[in-house]
Formats: sequence, structure tokens, C-alpha cells
Amino acid sequence: MDTSDIRKGRKIMVDGQIYVVMDFQFVKPGKGNSFTRVKLRNMSTDAVLEKT
Repeated sequence: MDTSDIRKGRKIMVDGQIYVVMDFQFVKPGKGNSFTRVKLRNMSTDAVLEKT
């Protein structure tokens, strides 16, 4: 999966668990490499996970 494929509501599998993308943000700092910050909700436990 490429970072351009990330959209709100998309379901993805991370570490064997299914998550729904709640929010994502492309960050391009003035110094260093750009990255994408993603907020995910676990479908089975409703736990929220933030990944970069």
C-alpha cells in the first residue's frame, strides 16, 4: 500500500488486526524528510492507534 492510497474510512490490516482510517495528515517539515501521520481505530476493540 502506498501513502497516496490512504483515505478516511479505508480499512487496512496492521499486525493481523483490521483498522479503519479516522484521520491522516501529510507533514512536510522545513528540515528533514516528509512523512504521513495516520490515526487508526481498531475494528474489534475500538482502540485508537497513531502511526507515522
